[in-house]
Amino acid sequence: MPKFIPSCDCASPEYENSVLTLLVQTDSEDYWSRIIRISGLRETPQSLTLTVISEIHSWLTSFWRSPAGVLHISDDTGEVHQQSNAGLVSRTVSERAITYVWGVSDQEVYAVGDAGIVYLWNGADWTAVSEPLGQKLFGVVRAANGTLYACGNRGSLWRYVAPTWQRLELPTNRRLTSVLALPDSTIWVCGEAGTLFRGSDEEWEDLRLTEADLHGLCYFKKNIYIAGSTVGVYVYKEDGLELIKSTVISYGVVADDKYLVSFGDKITIRYDGETWAGYRFDN
Repeated sequence: MPKFIPSCDCASPEYENSVLTLLVQTDSEDYWSRIIRISGLRETPQSLTLTVISEIHSWLTSFWRSPAGVLHISDDTGEVHQQSNAGLVSRTVSERAITYVWGVSDQEVYAVGDAGIVYLWNGADWTAVSEPLGQKLFGVVRAANGTLYACGNRGSLWRYVAPTWQRLELPTNRRLTSVLALPDSTIWVCGEAGTLFRGSDEEWEDLRLTEADLHGLCYFKKNIYIAGSTVGVYVYKEDGLELIKSTVISYGVVADDKYLVSFGDKITIRYDGETWAGYRFDN
């Protein structure tokens, strides 16, 4: 029997007592993916329960949970699946893998991936809203002022200024893994080997403070939190990065108004600003 290795590849806050996590299991040839609800986080560790929300025999790469509770789920074949109370609907978006999906509402969802194209779901159809931008893309966000940003390989950071996409020239050729827009439309972008920039338009500040690979950004309780891969979870301070959770591997952080969730390796864990609670998936 082949041995399937589990990996927590995405997550999201859900309710007061639960989070959702994307668990991918593979033997390097075959993939099974499940979105699982972890419940009982406000109680004792012994009270945790797992419920499979969605299960697909393929490599799911990311998901975004809308304010209405609908899941938009991407996969390595270029499809995006929509999971709601009505069931699962799958749509082909790209001929190549979609690796990240993010949105504002169920009528405004963005997806990017290996084709280097930004796609938009408008509630009825998926359409390309960029030409091929020349590099694989790993992140996309819309700022409060309406400007779209996308980041990817070889230091590529793009901004949409109608009617064209413009490349912003950052002093790096590192892979940029995540882009974040703050409420005031300030943009943060992170990547390999501690790459970290803050700015907007043509003015950018290099904030590199570590050699660790940085994989994700989120804004939580007026602070910037950063997924620091094998190092753990950082919070940004003007005088440096503070490591607030060193006992986990973090390949992404996601937050709402009440909770932050970190995911990576076999662990999904939630933070309320004071305490951590989560679940480790064994082989």
